[in-house]
Amino acid sequence: MKRFDVLTIGLQVIDLMIPGMDGHILDREMTLLDHAELTLGGDALNQAIVLSQLGARTALMGAAGVDRLGDVLLQQLSRYPLSVFDRRIDVPTAICVVLIDEAHERHFLFQSGQNLALRYEDLDEAVIRDSAFVSVGGAMALPELDGETGSPEKMAQALHKMGAANCVIKLGAQGCYVSADGIEAHIPAFPCRCVDTTGAGDTFVGSFLYAKSQGWDTLASARFACAAGSVAVEHVGANTAIRSKDQVLARMNGQ
Repeated sequence: MKRFDVLTIGLQVIDLMIPGMDGHILDREMTLLDHAELTLGGDALNQAIVLSQLGARTALMGAAGVDRLGDVLLQQLSRYPLSVFDRRIDVPTAICVVLIDEAHERHFLFQSGQNLALRYEDLDEAVIRDSAFVSVGGAMALPELDGETGSPEKMAQALHKMGAANCVIKLGAQGCYVSADGIEAHIPAFPCRCVDTTGAGDTFVGSFLYAKSQGWDTLASARFACAAGSVAVEHVGANTAIRSKDQVLARMNGQ
């Protein structure tokens, strides 16, 4: 048996979440805030927290800066039941200011920090080999592969031709598309009250990997992931919503 069910590799960030912004923030010399919250973020980090909260044996690998924010990042990660294999790199730790407007749209001010300095030789090969599933995030967006010029069906067909046996494509508020095990299906999103979509995609990926690591079939795993995503968007923050597997199962059952 592998030591870890899932290893996530990629971005780790300190997020400053500021909800309730309007379109005139830059027109004013000062804006008084009703609420602001410092949280953890980044695709790999978000996925790892969700996986650990669901009960998976989880590892996180990446980098933290050698600064106060890097200390805060690692200290906050220590609150979760996961194993962290971070290389300390002598550059500032990444920070992202997330402005959330009244329509729940997000606007990012992002400083990549230590993430840009992470190299392949910084990764622990032994941990990678001892993980049943590995999720690598942080690649730049590729519009030609991101549904803007095509369709999930065409994307799945292209990936199958390249050798991918199973494809699951996130579609945001439309749920996801599955092409796996000879089955093609659209899994609709679950009804929810959207407050903040930050980290919802990472919650989807982490929850899908959790279900697969527990032996669920692909369709059931995708439905579980859609349910987890609907829970995630009802809270402000990239990884603050998911507390347990039962919470997601309740959403699947319409509770």
